[in-house]
Amino acid sequence: MTTFSRGSEWHRWDYHVHTPASYVYSDRGTDAFEKLVDAIEKSPCSAFGINDYATLDGYLKLREKVRKPIFPVVEFRMKNVLADRNGAGPALNFHLFFTNEDSYLAKIQAFMNSLSFQDYEGAERSFTKDEIIEFATTQLKVRFSDQAEGHLGGWRGGVSDQAEGRLGACRGGRFRPEIDL
Repeated sequence: MTTFSRGSEWHRWDYHVHTPASYVYSDRGTDAFEKLVDAIEKSPCSAFGINDYATLDGYLKLREKVRKPIFPVVEFRMKNVLADRNGAGPALNFHLFFTNEDSYLAKIQAFMNSLSFQDYEGAERSFTKDEIIEFATTQLKVRFSDQAEGHLGGWRGGVSDQAEGRLGACRGGRFRPEIDL
């Protein structure tokens, strides 16, 4: 049995850090990832969950740049899981928290590539970057008009004022991948 001389130790970790790879990120500047790296390194937190909607892209981009431990977290939204008698109800977000051990990365990516969702026209789509971009540029742009373009920026480039506060936590994005159970 292991004996600890100091008892329990508490550490501050932030498991909900969105990156410019997320749909809801407002800063699309060319230095957005560098700002995020700087905010993470200056943070009093000792570890982070890099949490983006339906993608590992933000984690993959940051894992070689950040000295503190980071973990891949993927966020999804289930719709009408808590449905009432009429079939209406709030959406429920859930997060998949993965190990940050490199030996598991290929398995995590294979798992992500095996997931699918049903688009607004009823077609089944995969959660690959190209599929989500195509879905967003066609169906979302029509459904949300000018709002969709701002949320697509994370796939094409580009931490905002959020980096200094909550390190880019989600603040009311319009599109989040939804999964029916």
